[in-house]
Amino acid sequence: NSGDHVFIQIQDDGNGIDFKKIKEKAIAKNLLSATKEYTEKELIAVMMSAGFSTADSVTTVSGRGVGMDVVKKEINALRGEIDISTEEGLGTIVTLRLPLTLTILDTLVVKVSNEKYLIPINEVEYCYEEEHSKLFKTNRHLINYENSFIPFVSLREFFSVEEYPEKETVIIINKNDTRIA
Repeated sequence: NSGDHVFIQIQDDGNGIDFKKIKEKAIAKNLLSATKEYTEKELIAVMMSAGFSTADSVTTVSGRGVGMDVVKKEINALRGEIDISTEEGLGTIVTLRLPLTLTILDTLVVKVSNEKYLIPINEVEYCYEEEHSKLFKTNRHLINYENSFIPFVSLREFFSVEEYPEKETVIIINKNDTRIA
């Protein structure tokens, strides 16, 4: 990261962007003039426009003109930027610049055996410890919380951890008014 932004780079070692093909297709679609010279930056902007494709035929993965324009739209919606640099015969680097505030999420760190897991703190309603023997009086998949039974998912069972401490840490999650422990 740098200051108030995080950068994500995606790089390939392919042939780079074929600017000649982009220009030819753009001229054929009347997006560019055949008599004018264009910079790589201008041609990349054409490549990122809706409906543009250099593919000669439509397949399940290419030729429909849906792709980089969608990426650009989503990055812009996040108040980010996208930069593309390329070198013929060496490949392309796509750099995403996103506001750091989008990547920060307050979490509760939960340790199961030797592994750590993160739970978004805004979904945690309550945490407490209870003796393992008192936790499951009627059913191993329900616990009594505030005079009602709610589903209980044991992370130890889910991740196949066999050891059980005398006291269990119980985390009540409330997501869209649905509780689970």
